[in-house]
Amino acid sequence: MRLDAKTWALLPLAAALNITGGWLTSALKIPLYLDSLGTIWAACLGGPLAGAATALISGLISAAANSPIWLCFLPPALLVGLVAGYLSRQGFMHNLGLAALMGIILGLTAALASAPIAAYVLHGSSGGGTDLVVAAFRLAGLSTLHACLAQSLATDPIDKLISCLLVQSLLTSMPTRLRNSFQNGANLDKMTVSGYLFKPQ
Repeated sequence: MRLDAKTWALLPLAAALNITGGWLTSALKIPLYLDSLGTIWAACLGGPLAGAATALISGLISAAANSPIWLCFLPPALLVGLVAGYLSRQGFMHNLGLAALMGIILGLTAALASAPIAAYVLHGSSGGGTDLVVAAFRLAGLSTLHACLAQSLATDPIDKLISCLLVQSLLTSMPTRLRNSFQNGANLDKMTVSGYLFKPQ
């Protein structure tokens, strides 16, 4: 499916949301990422390609503005965008429970895809707050790969769960007509907030 003009216009804003979340957690040395908020948001509204495109744009901008390290994690970011778009189409944003489950699935996907990159390309050091978690697992006797995998499995599901809950809140706060004007927006019509059907504005 091709992206329409409205979805293309959404991508820069979604990419900025990714960059802001990633910068904030990195600056504060928080052992999370929050750099997929825009990817998940765009994927829910525009579908898998919109999610992947957002991840690509924000990854390239971050690499150019900050560090080429961001390029290493483009494949996992693209995968998260694609999976988020698919899960959203299956109704995983319809309520908070499903959104949380979607976050855990995305977190496990990201963890399994990124751990080998962190271990073999970056030797366990990405410059973010999660480096402290990797170091703790290394001190416990784990190899670099196993430490990176343990760190990813410990933090990625939490990170993506928080991200999906935030995105679900953002989606439900959008006017129904605006939300439905996007390619994937009609799939979000049955969203609920805290167990109550979201009423169109």
